[in-house]
Amino acid sequence: MKYPMFLGLLFLALSAPLHAQEQVSVAPKSLTEQLDSLMTQKNSLYKNRGVRYRTIRELQLIGFKEVIQDSMDKATAHRRSLDKQLSAQIQKTDSVQALYNAITQTNVTLEKEKNSMAFLGIPSTKSSYRVISWTLILSLLGGLLFFIFKFRNSNFLTQQAKSALEEMEQEFEQHRRWALDREQKLSRELLDERNNKKKK
Repeated sequence: MKYPMFLGLLFLALSAPLHAQEQVSVAPKSLTEQLDSLMTQKNSLYKNRGVRYRTIRELQLIGFKEVIQDSMDKATAHRRSLDKQLSAQIQKTDSVQALYNAITQTNVTLEKEKNSMAFLGIPSTKSSYRVISWTLILSLLGGLLFFIFKFRNSNFLTQQAKSALEEMEQEFEQHRRWALDREQKLSRELLDERNNKKKK
């Protein structure tokens, strides 16, 4: 009973380093290099009906399977990481797009507000506001010029009337003096005539 147990332990002790060496030799290579290594190792070669077969040790296949599984796990983890990064980038892009749309809408609103004005409570564009403003300014200027013209014309007529009135007053004063002189002269003559008649 000791003999078969000794052989079993010996077999395990010898196979463990071999298995470790096989894993170490397979692990650092890429999958393609490892597959090529498995294909080119000197293993038993069989021929059956003109077709060649090569045997590969089961430990080598198990090690290769573990490496493939590890590579697939890493690739899956990397793909998930890239998916997370992609979804984060998509969310950032969507938020930036939403912000851009909001800024664009705000810009359009501000542009409309900038180009519009309320004139007497009526919203209008800047160009119509300018037209209305210039129309009012020119109308007021025209009214002012009209009233200045009328004032000057009225002032001119008033000055003429004043000068005519002064001339008339002067003529009237002269006529009054003349009439007064004449009346005095006539009254003296009349008085003289009366005195003369009384004396006679």
